[in-house]
Amino acid sequence: MVPEIRQAISEADGSFVLAGVEAGSYRVNASAPGYAGMYRPVDAGADKVDLVLSPAGGIAGVVVDDAGRPIETFRVSASPARREPMSAGPVVTLPRSRMVTSADGRFLLEDMGEGRYVVDAAAAGRSTGNVSDVKVTAGSTTDVGTIRLSAGGTIRGTVTDTAGTPVPGATIGVRGAGRDFSGPGMGPQGATDPSGAFEVAGVAPGTVEVWASHPNYAEGRVSGIDVDAAKGAAEARIVLTQGGRLEGSVRRRDGSPIGGAYVNIVSQAPGRSMMSGPGMLVTNAGGGFVAEHVPAGRVTVTLMTRSGSAYINAQGTEVDVREGEMTPVELRSRDILVSGRATRAGAPLPGVRITLHGSYTMMMGVGPPDEVSPPPAGPQRMTAVSGEDGGYEMIVDQPGRASVQVESVDGRTSYPTRTVEVPDADAYTLDLAFAGATITGVVVDHETEQPVPRAHVFANPKKPGSGSTGGSSGNAGEDGRFRLEVEPGDYTVHAAAENYGPAVTEVSVGSSPGSDVRLVLGRGLTLSGKVVDVGGRGVGGLQVRAMSLESGPDRSGGGAMTLPDGSFQMGGLRPVPHRVFARSEIGAFAFRTGVVPGDKELVLTLRPGGRLTIRVLGPDGQPVAQASVLVEELMLQTRTDVQGNGELTVPAGTMSLRARKDRLGGRTTVTVAEGGTAAADIKLAADPGGGTP
Repeated sequence: MVPEIRQAISEADGSFVLAGVEAGSYRVNASAPGYAGMYRPVDAGADKVDLVLSPAGGIAGVVVDDAGRPIETFRVSASPARREPMSAGPVVTLPRSRMVTSADGRFLLEDMGEGRYVVDAAAAGRSTGNVSDVKVTAGSTTDVGTIRLSAGGTIRGTVTDTAGTPVPGATIGVRGAGRDFSGPGMGPQGATDPSGAFEVAGVAPGTVEVWASHPNYAEGRVSGIDVDAAKGAAEARIVLTQGGRLEGSVRRRDGSPIGGAYVNIVSQAPGRSMMSGPGMLVTNAGGGFVAEHVPAGRVTVTLMTRSGSAYINAQGTEVDVREGEMTPVELRSRDILVSGRATRAGAPLPGVRITLHGSYTMMMGVGPPDEVSPPPAGPQRMTAVSGEDGGYEMIVDQPGRASVQVESVDGRTSYPTRTVEVPDADAYTLDLAFAGATITGVVVDHETEQPVPRAHVFANPKKPGSGSTGGSSGNAGEDGRFRLEVEPGDYTVHAAAENYGPAVTEVSVGSSPGSDVRLVLGRGLTLSGKVVDVGGRGVGGLQVRAMSLESGPDRSGGGAMTLPDGSFQMGGLRPVPHRVFARSEIGAFAFRTGVVPGDKELVLTLRPGGRLTIRVLGPDGQPVAQASVLVEELMLQTRTDVQGNGELTVPAGTMSLRARKDRLGGRTTVTVAEGGTAAADIKLAADPGGGTP
């Protein structure tokens, strides 16, 4: 679904109305001059929503260069150092960021909520600077003093083709270990001159990746560039290849062409989430499209449909592009009209949202964020709301296995998930019949005995069968109460909420309603720390994950994003050893095992990883395509190509690999050296408990 956005201005008495919204749960934001901005989740149709704004404080300071001279144009941001849960539900202070033009380099961030912040500043051609642990109190302004932005280091280099010929006019960019908090357009960049040379100044110290792009070549990059202003300019040489050519077509089920269709093409970089490639193309009148200079390797080609202010995938495939070769690809629109009736205990089930999830989902936003889409006409893609008679219809993008999720539009009640096989046909009837058995209960705080609002509750069958029915999940309301619709049987019921440890209980469900389940959440422990590079500098914008070493239904885990100073904090963890892991998009890793939450502050140091090539073979010794390969310690995953090969960027050390395809599985261990390359072969054998994830 594409999120709806509605706006309103409160009246003199503070009242407001947000009209025209569909049933469901929404995040409502509120802000006013002199008050701290906040948001909270609200169900549509609520007749009384009180949004209480607290008096705000401010943050002031001055931004200067190495010589103490004011910097006149810069961006300054303040990120909350931690999120404190509120008794009325998740109410969160919003980050504040603004662009500043000031002759004396001074800035003022107003309407800040009480709490502690990390303040960072960035300017073109300079390294970023930050101040940690800035305390803001209502009614006053905290002066952080001077934030100094150094000139940073310099990278000089050349861009050539494979014959050594200079490439003028190439765009140059630099990626650091973390994500840039300072916003688009603020990162250091440049272009090559007629001799193919370039120079980028103001690069933050540390290990970086330099990339180059040009319309006549595939994008190229070089990693492991060490930037240190004290050592002079770093050198980088980038060689651009021609890449491959994609020639494709988009057709309907009957083979007729579709002109004006949107096709998105992205190249997959091993071991990273960042992608590059030609991007969005539009087919010609004959349904054709061509993409030149596509980087060699695995490429995802997706047929997109536009829905209001977003593109949503309708059909996709993966192809392997080879250097200097043409790769054909055909996307066939195989829309299927899926319709049926939803019933509960034999009676119609009206007003529930039915959603199908295929193997691959992509959504891309376009247009201004406050753009409001007109209501869709006719059946929607992959989702529908049942009518009074329980009937529904939707457009499903493609045939194959799909997961069916059914829930009330407010998200309070969910029904057992179903796995179905959608046939390759124009239409398909899918009736959804639910037995009417329920698990009801309340989630409370261990210390206060008060309800825990909007806790997430889910029930899994204790003995999953070979059938198509799965578990059920939903969110508790403001009163902590929940209801899960299930099939009769034995279940393990879990509850989780921010900054709480998990609660687990077992329930037997018959055909008649049973007694309430009481799930008691205890305040979990907090894991705090910092991610730094090898020079001890904090790295912001990295995802840090923690997972307990034990297995079982009450396994402990959490995640957090590092702030601009590299600090992070996650709560709700159990007092047991955890594995903590952080990964940079440029191939650096930080990894620690045996970390117990509540101990002293944890410092994770990013170090270069290595390259791992994998070959998966079947019992007959032949390559296995589309096998899933998992690094078990870190949950890093890839899939093999048509030759049975896969590739990952992994941390240095010894790790366990697991491969699966259908009912086949295999394992091996491999050791990867820092900056090195290791190869692993996995031979699959019968694995009755397996199956591709």
